[in-house]
Amino acid sequence: MARRPSPTTLRTTSGATLADLARQLRLDAGGDAQARELRDALGALSAQIEALARARHQARRAQDLLAQVDALAQALRRHSHQLTALDPHWHALPECDAYAHGVAQLQDTLQAWQDALHQGGAQEPRVFSAFEVQAWRALGQALVLLDFHDDDPLPAPVQPRGDVPPRRVGSALARLRRWWRM
Repeated sequence: MARRPSPTTLRTTSGATLADLARQLRLDAGGDAQARELRDALGALSAQIEALARARHQARRAQDLLAQVDALAQALRRHSHQLTALDPHWHALPECDAYAHGVAQLQDTLQAWQDALHQGGAQEPRVFSAFEVQAWRALGQALVLLDFHDDDPLPAPVQPRGDVPPRRVGSALARLRRWWRM
């Protein structure tokens, strides 16, 4: 039976690994201060994940991995707090919610892997594989969030238009009814 390659050793069509993506995040460090901070945090997280996955693939003992797993769990908690502290314009992007959900799922899969390491047994490789897949998914969601944030400039403040009162758009149901009558 052919052995499936690990997600961290898989190459994308461009040949990227997690470490390559982390380096690219540092190179793309434009944008506002929060975008740069988020890129830095993602680079650090991806480097931690890559090192942990490499250690796991080198067949280290579970006890050797647990300290790295604990450190990653703490880093993910800090990162999750960093996400909640982002300015409102970040949270207006649906990609922000998707990424926050991806980070929560990554924390869950990391916890499941940590539990499997403590217990030992045959399920650990399957749980580790789920962790790796979720790590790639979360990093991808982060890249999409940063891309959308960079493409979506901060909303411009609304300028008053003199004597003209603002137009009332009405409810979605009223707009639908007007459209239906056309």
